[in-house]
Amino acid sequence: MKNYTKIFFIFLILLPLTVSSQNKKKLKGDIAFYKDSIIHLKDSIYYIKKKLNLKDLDISKLESKIQNLEKQNAKLQNTLDKSQNTLDKYQKELTNLETKNSNLNLKYDDIKQKEIKLNDSIDFLNKKLTYQISQVDSLKDIEFQNIILLTDIIEDSEFDCRDVYGSWDLKTMFLSQKSEFINFESVYSYDRHNDQKFKADKSVLEKIVLMDPNIAVVELKDGHKISCLFEITIGAESGLRKNLVIKFVDTDREEFKFVISEYEGAYIFKYDYSSLVSFFDRNEYNEGYTENFRIRGVTYEDEWDVLNDYDINIVGIIK
Repeated sequence: MKNYTKIFFIFLILLPLTVSSQNKKKLKGDIAFYKDSIIHLKDSIYYIKKKLNLKDLDISKLESKIQNLEKQNAKLQNTLDKSQNTLDKYQKELTNLETKNSNLNLKYDDIKQKEIKLNDSIDFLNKKLTYQISQVDSLKDIEFQNIILLTDIIEDSEFDCRDVYGSWDLKTMFLSQKSEFINFESVYSYDRHNDQKFKADKSVLEKIVLMDPNIAVVELKDGHKISCLFEITIGAESGLRKNLVIKFVDTDREEFKFVISEYEGAYIFKYDYSSLVSFFDRNEYNEGYTENFRIRGVTYEDEWDVLNDYDINIVGIIK
């Protein structure tokens, strides 16, 4: 037991010395490790600084590039703005040109329509000219025929303007329209719709009866008669004071004038056709309407092409 005790005490005495020796080795090892770590860290710091410097250089280059790009962008934006202004200008010009083109198209259409109307008018005038030429040719033939007829009628006439009372037959010779004369035998009654009541060639005077005191009977070619009053004036229709004018007045106070002139021993009458039609109420809705005149031998292209009733005088001889 004593021996164990001695050994134990010896162990206790030697233990610190052993531990101290071991600690020194450890410390030396740790110091060497730390020195290596410091050197390693310094190297790491150096490389990191070097990398940072390189990155700073890259950042500077990038910033420089960004500045250049921003300048280029500003320049391009300026160019873009100028291009946009130019584009707006051209767009405005294009809009103006389109408007002008649209106006020109409208003018062209208008001119085209006028051209069509003018061509239609030329065709109409050519047809009218052909019609008038045919009338002139017809009148030349009529003129010769009527010279013979007029001689026969004058020889049979008993009318005397100094004594107008009596029953007088009327021979219709011409339709006078403006400066043209159309033989009555060359016209016919025309109804475009077949709904008119009275024939035009039958709605002319056939006979007048003048009785004292101032009572008259006026008879048409179709036999229709009107009893009315009349009065006579001399020189009322011309400055020569030779015309004899008989004014017929019906119960409605409507008037109709019948003009008589003497020529080469014959008594020629003239009256307005539309006034006669109105005097006999042949242009009234309730009474009926009268057909129009057309000329035989004339080709009519239009169903509305007729002689104008309001521009016709009837001329003839009192038998």
